Amino acid sequence: MTSPTSVRTSVSSSLAKIRQSDNSIQAFEEVFADDAVARAELLDGGDPASGTEPLRGMTLGVKDIFELSGRSPGNGNRTVFGMLSRDMPEDDAALIRILRGAGAVITGMTRSTELCWYQPTLTRNPHDLNCTPGGSSSGSAAAVAADMVTAAIGSQTNGSVVRPASYCGLFAYKAGYDRLDLTGMTRISDSFDHTGFFARDAATVTRLAEVAGDLQVPQQSSSGYRLGVVDTQDLVDVDDEVVETFIAYVGQLREAGHEVEPVRLPEVLAPETFDAYYGVLAPELYQLHRSLLAPDLIDKLGPKTVEILQRGRDTTATQQREAEKAVAELRTRVDGYFDRFDALILPAATSPAPRTLTHTGSPALSTLSSMAGVPITVVPAGLGRSGLPVGIQIWGRLGADETVLALLVALPSAYVAPQ
Repeated sequence: MTSPTSVRTSVSSSLAKIRQSDNSIQAFEEVFADDAVARAELLDGGDPASGTEPLRGMTLGVKDIFELSGRSPGNGNRTVFGMLSRDMPEDDAALIRILRGAGAVITGMTRSTELCWYQPTLTRNPHDLNCTPGGSSSGSAAAVAADMVTAAIGSQTNGSVVRPASYCGLFAYKAGYDRLDLTGMTRISDSFDHTGFFARDAATVTRLAEVAGDLQVPQQSSSGYRLGVVDTQDLVDVDDEVVETFIAYVGQLREAGHEVEPVRLPEVLAPETFDAYYGVLAPELYQLHRSLLAPDLIDKLGPKTVEILQRGRDTTATQQREAEKAVAELRTRVDGYFDRFDALILPAATSPAPRTLTHTGSPALSTLSSMAGVPITVVPAGLGRSGLPVGIQIWGRLGADETVLALLVALPSAYVAPQ
C-alpha cells in the first residue's frame, strides 16, 4: 500500500514514465495528468488517521470502453463513436467508481482495438516494439508491462485479458461471469463479456479483485488444491515453444510439491467450440451495435469489425438458437471437469507475441473458457526460446474466483521485465 503522504510522488512517477515511454509504445488514448495530480493532492491532504483506503495511491490505466463522468468511451474508434448520438455520462462506470473510492488514481484511458474486436490499435509490445501486445486490451497490458502504471483494467469477450497478459509477461485476472459489475462498460456480448486486471505482481491483482468484487482470497497453501494439467495431446496448433514452456512449468509444479494430474480437454480447440461461440457472439454484437452499419459510419470502420457485424446480421434466429444450445452443452461439460479438479492449468496463448502489428494474435485457447464464464488467472512463466514471454492460465469453477486468485499467488511464476 502506498503511504498516505506519497500519493503525489507515485502519480508524478507514473506520469513521468508515460511521457518518457508512450510515444514509442502508444498505450494511452488519453492521459489525465491534471486530474491525476489533483486527485493525488486530495488524497495526500486528507486526515492521515483515515488513510486506510486499500488502493490508496495506486495508479491505474482504464481501457477506453468504460464511462467516466463527463467522458464517453472511444471504443477503439473515437471518430465513429463520437458521431453517435449519446448522452454524456454523469457518473463513472460502476467498477471505476469502486476503485476510485478505494483510493486508486486514474492516470488515463488505454487503447482498445476497435469495438474490442480484431482491428488492431497502434499499441506496441514493450518486450519487442515489432510485436503485438495482443488485444483487445492492448493498451492496458502494454502500459503495465512498460511500468507506466501500477495496474490496468481490461475486458474480455474472447481472449482480451488472458492473451495480452501472456504476450506482455504479466499477472492477470479475468473475473468469472457476472462477478464484477459491468454497468457503464461498452457491451459486446451479453453472454460472454467479462472484465479483469493486469499487474506486474500477483498481490496487486489480488488486491484489486478483492476490492472490486468484495472477495476474500484464502491465504492457504496451494497444496490442498487438486490441479488438472491439460494433456498436450489437446494442444493442437499450439507452438512448440509454448508447449515446451508449459511442460517445464508443470515440472516446476511437481518439484514444488503440488499434486497434478493430466486431464484431457478435447473441447478446448475443437471446431464445435468455435462454431458455438461465434454463433452466439456475432448476432449479440450486431444486436447491440447494428447502427454502425449505417452508410455514414461503415466506411469509417475497419474491415474486421465490419465482417463480424455483417456475420451477426446474417445469422438467422434458428442458427442463433442452435448455437445457444451448443454453448449450454459446452458449459455443462466444462463444469463437469471441476467435479475432479479445483483448477485446470494450460497455456494462456497458442504462441508468444507474433512479430506483427497487423493483427493481435489468436485467442483460441480462451474461447472455451470465455464461453463457459469461468474465472481465470494468468501467471508469467518466463521467456520462451524466442526471448518473448509465455503465460500460463488457471481456470476455476464458475463462482470460484477466490480459488484461482489464491493459486495466482501460490503457484510458481517468473516475471521478467522488458529490457
